[in-house]
Amino acid sequence: MVNINFEKLGLNTSKLAYPIFSGYAKDNDLLFGLWDGKSLVKVVSLGNAEFEKIDQFFNATQFKSKHLVYQSDIFEHVDFESFEPHLISSYFKNYSAAELDSVDLRYEKLKQQKIFTLSGENQNIKQSSALFDQEVNLHHLSTGMANLLLDQNDQILIMISDHQLDLAVQKDKSFFQYDQFEASTANDFLYYIILTIQKLGIQLTDIPILIGGNIDISSSLYKLLKSYLPQMELFRHSNYKVNGTDQPFHYYLPLMIARACA
Repeated sequence: MVNINFEKLGLNTSKLAYPIFSGYAKDNDLLFGLWDGKSLVKVVSLGNAEFEKIDQFFNATQFKSKHLVYQSDIFEHVDFESFEPHLISSYFKNYSAAELDSVDLRYEKLKQQKIFTLSGENQNIKQSSALFDQEVNLHHLSTGMANLLLDQNDQILIMISDHQLDLAVQKDKSFFQYDQFEASTANDFLYYIILTIQKLGIQLTDIPILIGGNIDISSSLYKLLKSYLPQMELFRHSNYKVNGTDQPFHYYLPLMIARACA
């Protein structure tokens, strides 16, 4: 994976007007971003063995808020009006008792939409959030993707990470669907994207697609996807900017997903 760490030249965290923390947790890796309002000014990635270093980067800063998104394959989305929190386990009918016993079930509402995300928080996520000396708001990845799509036109938002494909569908200007897939080859990624579009009942090229995360335009994966999905473009968003690096904007999609939850 490309090294996307950076720090804005001359950054003085004590003088930030509106410091916000965003983070992305996957497996045993953490990616952190420091924001000044809607400008990303510092990024740090840490492996499991480096977690104790986190206070060197962020704990001295008094954040307005902290938001950490995590991936979990235990998730559901339910209607706001009908959801009953005390019956949360009953909504996970497609998961075994052993799977549910291994996580803490939690729920959160999407921004400005009457939908709850229900998800399982595993031990790795607990350990990650416990590293901070300030309260961290935890969000399932699907919640962040839905929040990022708020007020956007209909599209499919795709995030690529190591052996992982995450897709969120915006339809009729509302969150419509989220799914995640394990993918090892370029053909795997293509297959699951096409499958998602076909389930929508539309032609492959009839819906805009934005893609970001761990993907490079020179890669065989990007070239394959682009050959079948010519409307696909690299992720962009007018609400956010990256200030302090020449790396492509779309690499920072995971941190923008977390920032959208603030």
